[in-house]
Amino acid sequence: VEHNFDVIVGNPPYMATEHMKQVTPAELTIYKKKFKSAYKQFDKYFLFIERSMQLLKEGGCLGYILPSKFIKVGAGQNLRKLLVDNKYLCKLVSFGSNQVFQGKTTYTCLLFLAKSQQDEFSYYEVKDFKMWLTREDKSLLSNTYEVDKLDSDTWVLEKETNDILTKMYSKSKTLEVILGKKTIENGIQTSANKHYIHKEIKTENGLIFFEYDDNLYQVE
Repeated sequence: VEHNFDVIVGNPPYMATEHMKQVTPAELTIYKKKFKSAYKQFDKYFLFIERSMQLLKEGGCLGYILPSKFIKVGAGQNLRKLLVDNKYLCKLVSFGSNQVFQGKTTYTCLLFLAKSQQDEFSYYEVKDFKMWLTREDKSLLSNTYEVDKLDSDTWVLEKETNDILTKMYSKSKTLEVILGKKTIENGIQTSANKHYIHKEIKTENGLIFFEYDDNLYQVE
């Protein structure tokens, strides 16, 4: 049933496109047909955000803990557009490099959305995770942004990074100007693990030996 919930809170599944291809290839085709956020190398949690906003009543609220990469990566373009165009953004708490889940390296954030027109949203940077948990973190940095100033492009919300970028932009040219191209294509794709990750056979005289395509190679 659509528009049925006042509040949705949770920790949606994190699953990269390459893993969906391996585990649920039939579902992947459906996702691309049904969801606007299923763009390029999207993550499964993108879909949960989009679907949850459909299920909320007008004025309803969402709170999720999820990876913060949707703010930056190209694949998050459609999801960012969805959140900005509908003015859903309410609050975002970034844990930065602090690790929230034991035994898992994941860069997470808390995302709070409201199904109502939000003109402003707050952004917090957690510097000390343990102190944040006990509400002792006096160094918590908070900034307020106008939703209208964001678009589908990468969101740069960290104040220090924004200050550095402002200086860089004032003193340099963009690659678009230098190359005369509006788009820069991807370079090496690190998802091709069979090409980049190899098992060490032995170490000798400061060299590491490994086998690839039945040939023996050595690297320093």
